[in-house]
Amino acid sequence: MRRNFVMRRLTSSAVVCLAGGASALAPAVLAGEPDAPAASAPEKAPALIKVGDALPADLSLLDVEGAKVPLSTLHASGPVVVIVYRGGWCPFCTRQMQDWNNRLAEAKALGATVVAVSIEKPEVVRKTIDKERVGYSLLIDDEAKATRALGLGVLTFDEAGKAKYKGYGIDLDKVNSTGKWELPYPATLVVDRGGVVRFVEQNEDFRKRPDIDKVMQTLKDLKK
Repeated sequence: MRRNFVMRRLTSSAVVCLAGGASALAPAVLAGEPDAPAASAPEKAPALIKVGDALPADLSLLDVEGAKVPLSTLHASGPVVVIVYRGGWCPFCTRQMQDWNNRLAEAKALGATVVAVSIEKPEVVRKTIDKERVGYSLLIDDEAKATRALGLGVLTFDEAGKAKYKGYGIDLDKVNSTGKWELPYPATLVVDRGGVVRFVEQNEDFRKRPDIDKVMQTLKDLKK
């Protein structure tokens, strides 16, 4: 069943530069998204991983140098907060990154590690690292393998949706490691040191992100 992915233009005049062949947005064009609905369709995915489920043991991510980072190593020494974001071009995602950066000391005091994960190419993620300068790691879900294995929803685009994004200088097939026009829905997970999911929230509305206080409460509960 097809759905409209409703998008809103922001009032900021920030410039977004995308690597991997995507064009830069002029200052007059927002680092937001088309204000008209961009027709697109959610991919049918397996059920979203639930609280109490264990992460698949064989899943891994990549760092920007291309080194493999098994998910099991992320939670080996304590809980990990995994922020799945759409891309460094998304102002809602970068705002969430900075919100977490502002709370990073608190998360660390609770013994947690924070990572942000996208399906973008390493050279694109490097640009985001340089721009956002957060104190935690940005990792890559190469080919969106972990995203799909965890049942996280993926949005695919028809020609109308592609045209809307291209009009804003965003060529997802050029910046994504999958080489496809697709986006993960934003999600946040907390995984304990045993690899069990203790918090998960995903919303198809890209403007809505989990309340950090709720996530922190999960970390506090794990600390008890």
